[in-house]
Amino acid sequence: NKKNIPSPAIAEETVNILPGKEGAILTLADGSQVELDSLGNGVIALQNGSEVVLQNGQLAYDVTGTAIGEVTYNTMTTPKGRQFSLLLSDGTRVWLNAASSIRYPTVFSGNERKVEIQGEAYFEVAQHTKMPFRVNVNNQAEVEVLGTHFNVNAYDNESTIYTTLLE
Repeated sequence: NKKNIPSPAIAEETVNILPGKEGAILTLADGSQVELDSLGNGVIALQNGSEVVLQNGQLAYDVTGTAIGEVTYNTMTTPKGRQFSLLLSDGTRVWLNAASSIRYPTVFSGNERKVEIQGEAYFEVAQHTKMPFRVNVNNQAEVEVLGTHFNVNAYDNESTIYTTLLE
């Protein structure tokens, strides 16, 4: 008389998911890429009238002179599980969330300040009433402000773009 004894359940192996950390990839105007999470503090590049400086986990653009010739654009990209902060040449602070990117000029010129984002970014825009700050969101929408704090959430895998005004 054998009884059917169920075999004990075998525990499945779990995968540890590490918390997010600081890190991003900076693509300079000439196409060269710099991994920001592996660098120490200091000057990364000199570009068209501005100094690109990495200091304590934040990338900053210090205007050292006047921009000469054509406007140059850099792109910052954060891989999954990373975030990074950026101080633009006009004093605007940007926090880029995971799996996001921002394209911006090294020095703002003309009568507007314009950047392009994909994914999610939080902005603390420096006040300049005569020079509006415009954010092109995935080539689908545009946010225009003069100086305020707001968040834009526009990941490609989501059907809706969310903008949250904080100040």
